[in-house]
Amino acid sequence: AKEKKEITASSVGRRTSTRKRSFMKAEGENVTKKRAKKKCSAEGCMNLVRLGGVCRRHGAKLSICRNEECTNVAIKGGVCVRHGAKVKIKRCSSEGCTNNVQNGGLCIRHGGKITRKRCTREGCTNYVQ
Repeated sequence: AKEKKEITASSVGRRTSTRKRSFMKAEGENVTKKRAKKKCSAEGCMNLVRLGGVCRRHGAKLSICRNEECTNVAIKGGVCVRHGAKVKIKRCSSEGCTNNVQNGGLCIRHGGKITRKRCTREGCTNYVQ
């Protein structure tokens, strides 16, 4: 009888992994190759593509909440937060703390520091707005 050949993603030519591919150079060192992010097709625009080959500034449509008479932007599952899109807020990993995470899995009280950028002008010590 005939044996059925098992069809896998690699036998069809599709990529199964989302990890970066590493390539070997002539001297034997590994080089990772990143996938280039697409730019807006409008002339001179360097923004990233959102929908339809253009950025939001040049006409990419946002998905609107599918609930009747609602004009909010859909966050998850085609609905806005008001109509049921669950957005998980990360909490501090310190025991018994319910504050929101700021940096490194911790709230400000438990060591999650927020670093702000300084002005790059010579002699200026202000923070960037």
